[in-house]
Amino acid sequence: MFIWRGRGFLRDLKYQISPVEFLILLSLLEKPKHGYDIMKELEEKFENVWTPRSGTLYPSLSRLEEKGYIKGVIRGNRKLYALTDKGIEILREIAENFDKEAEFLDRFVQMANYKFLEEFAPRYAKRFIEKMLDKTFETLDVAIRKIRLLDPSEQLRKLQYAREMLERRLHKIISSISETERSIEEKRKRMVKIKVE
Repeated sequence: MFIWRGRGFLRDLKYQISPVEFLILLSLLEKPKHGYDIMKELEEKFENVWTPRSGTLYPSLSRLEEKGYIKGVIRGNRKLYALTDKGIEILREIAENFDKEAEFLDRFVQMANYKFLEEFAPRYAKRFIEKMLDKTFETLDVAIRKIRLLDPSEQLRKLQYAREMLERRLHKIISSISETERSIEEKRKRMVKIKVE
């Protein structure tokens, strides 16, 4: 399995953390959890694209605890994990560079997917395009939810900007539909002509 080890926001930390450790810290932002609950949450979020295993999760929890980013407390026969102040501070440090790194990862995945499909697996292009479109709309939904966190005047500016960008893209889609329809019609006419001759 390919593992991204941190091009930027993990690189400059005094103690580097793995992608799995980062996901654990994010999970614990909401509330303290047992290891099993974290594992089930990650499994649900990744929707069978990646299934966390206890052999990965629990060593990661131990490393985070050793670094002082989380604290585990025994409750009955189970351990409940919670973020420490140091863990929250690390997430704040990551947040400062997260947008840039997320954009890098997004472009990396897009380029890798596109080039791989183009060169080695053109039969998967249809599925890839569908996933890309789904992801685009999901990203738009997330952006709109995030816009609601801004003050009203900034919300209005961002929503107007989003509408303008969508209108431009809708115009391009409508133009592409017209071109494709013309192309299909021309091809149909050629086929009819060939049959007649």
